[in-house]
Amino acid sequence: MKISQALSELTELSVTQLSNSIKNVLVQYFSYVRVRGEVSNLKIASSGHVYFKLKDQKALISCVCWKGNWAKLKFHPKSGDEVSLIGKVTTYSDSSEYQLDVNLIDPSGVGYWMQLLEERKTKLQAQGVFAPEHKKPIPFISNIIGVITSSKGSVIEDIKHRIMQRFPTKICLYSVPVQGEQTAPCVIEAVQYFNNLPAGQRPDVLIIARGGGSIEELWPFNDEALVLATFASNIPIISAIGHETDYTLLDLVADVRAPTPTAAAEFVTPVLKDLRETIYKLNHSLILQLEMIINLRSAQVKGVDLSIDSFLNEYQQRVDRLEQKLEHYVQSTLYQKTIAINKVVLNDRLLTLSVDGKKMKLEVIAQKLNTIFEAQWLAWNNKIQNLSDVFSALDYQKILQRGFVIVRGEQDEQIITSSKDIVGEKKLILEFFDGQVVATTNVKK
Repeated sequence: MKISQALSELTELSVTQLSNSIKNVLVQYFSYVRVRGEVSNLKIASSGHVYFKLKDQKALISCVCWKGNWAKLKFHPKSGDEVSLIGKVTTYSDSSEYQLDVNLIDPSGVGYWMQLLEERKTKLQAQGVFAPEHKKPIPFISNIIGVITSSKGSVIEDIKHRIMQRFPTKICLYSVPVQGEQTAPCVIEAVQYFNNLPAGQRPDVLIIARGGGSIEELWPFNDEALVLATFASNIPIISAIGHETDYTLLDLVADVRAPTPTAAAEFVTPVLKDLRETIYKLNHSLILQLEMIINLRSAQVKGVDLSIDSFLNEYQQRVDRLEQKLEHYVQSTLYQKTIAINKVVLNDRLLTLSVDGKKMKLEVIAQKLNTIFEAQWLAWNNKIQNLSDVFSALDYQKILQRGFVIVRGEQDEQIITSSKDIVGEKKLILEFFDGQVVATTNVKK
């Protein structure tokens, strides 16, 4: 009885009233919605309004895009395109069907984006912006590192942490949105800002970074103007967009492409611990080489000493032999002439003339021998002087005058070549080019 009474008290509505009530409920409840699907049966009416169906594997909904909204769209889909659209849920009262009143349509299928990406890549590649010969080298050590990314999120924190962990360096952050229409213009502005800084404030390298995402979310980094701004940068740029499998045109034009933001931080910083170890090894190697050079030069000096002694002995022996030959020649000549004089009886005048003549000949011979001896002696004296100059140049004292010091133990006077040989309190002899100094050390291991 109660149900029948309640039903009998219902207000009677016309079909139009019911249809309008349903429409009002739908509009009020759903307002604007974003829907993704495939466009089908797209038709443009003579009025300019566009009608199509949006479907997925299990359902289908009617859509209408009024002429004014269609003209404002940047992207006009065709049947078969996958799209993401924004509209209001409403009804078409004449047929009691609900539909989407579409305001905005964006491409959503990966295929569309990949086709657009390849077309843009081909165009820019023809301009040579991706050519390897234009890539700038990344500095081994940077005084300032510029980072272009959002100030919020984990990307900047990961980069900061990795740089400070490996090689603490000054970081200049230029915060930009990393998703949406303002991303590319802001990144371009950041690149130009860093390039226009004075030399002392300009970063040595730039990192452009953001986390992973879909191709639509990463699309701003395929912007043609951004690619050209990156190519024109005088500062080397590392691209660290998304994950290792993500791919953008910025990766191709950048001087280095890093698979992740953390990897980009590793590209621009060496490991401080490894650098210190390398410097220690190079220093130790340099000391060993200097010791080898000193030992080699010492051996050469000793060899020159022996060579000079041998040289002097040899030519002293030659001089002695020349003196002996000269003495023998003079004695032999005098003896022969004496015999000749005794055999021949000459008058005093003839004898005097003969003796004077022979004497003059002997004097000429003696003068010639003396000249030969002096010339020979001068030649060998020059050679000895040259060898002496070589010996002087090889003197280790000359090496000490260039700032080197020889360190010896006070007791055994053995040369000390490594800091490891000095332990505890120990007296050392430091030999400089102009004297020795005794020093006391107190090294704790």
